[in-house]
Amino acid sequence: MRLRAGTPAHPDEELWSAARHDGRGALTRALRASATVGVCGLGRTGLLLARSLVACGMGTVVVDDDLEVDTRDVGPGGYDLRDVGASRRSAAARLLHGHGGRVGLGERTDLDVVVVVGGGPLDVTRTWQLMGHGIPHLPVAWEGAAVTVGPLVVPGTTACLRCVDLHRADDAARAPQRTASARYGRHAEETVLALAAAGAAVRAVTRLVDGRDVGIATTEQFVSAAAAHHVERWPPHPTCGCHSLVASQKGPLDVSGPFGGGTADAPD
Repeated sequence: MRLRAGTPAHPDEELWSAARHDGRGALTRALRASATVGVCGLGRTGLLLARSLVACGMGTVVVDDDLEVDTRDVGPGGYDLRDVGASRRSAAARLLHGHGGRVGLGERTDLDVVVVVGGGPLDVTRTWQLMGHGIPHLPVAWEGAAVTVGPLVVPGTTACLRCVDLHRADDAARAPQRTASARYGRHAEETVLALAAAGAAVRAVTRLVDGRDVGIATTEQFVSAAAAHHVERWPPHPTCGCHSLVASQKGPLDVSGPFGGGTADAPD
């Protein structure tokens, strides 16, 4: 099918033009088309996110998850019944290809941003690997009937996950805990929360890829039972030292890296 002269190359391009002060919706389209976004963790939220990124015009979406599809992953916006028992990675790749997306797998060094979706503590070793490669990353963490999105970590610019831990440890009224944590494992993902989390993650990723100011690191927590939405903002912590780690590591980066067990000390 050929587009008529003057027809936008993406159905949202006219709205992108209206949203930009310079009216250059085509620039937004070009920036997104050249972007490579990793999505680690392909349950309901991760797959909704990956599909939305394709719909938003992201050039390549790199997907990773070692788990198999089970019946809890099936439903509108999720997997098909025929996918049960297949690897989430391969099933997600097939679905994204079906929507016209370019899908990447395996080790990548050209990622513009990585979204980590899951439940449980994030592997801190891999977090520092992302920091060391200078790759922005966004955790989406499930914990019971709540999900936390963020902070979007832009190495050398925003607070990192350890900064958030340190800020919380400084507050005597709150126990220190990892704010946005995610690793492989089965966990429930309620439908409304999955939609809210995927939407918040897409908003953060597109803001970064479009070249807009990402501002101060922010976490958004959605709580289903209370229909609550909590937002917290986090400046870099003066004692973290994360900015000294930026772009200090070389070699390939395994996009599956943010998952698994392990800990790491912060940089001196």
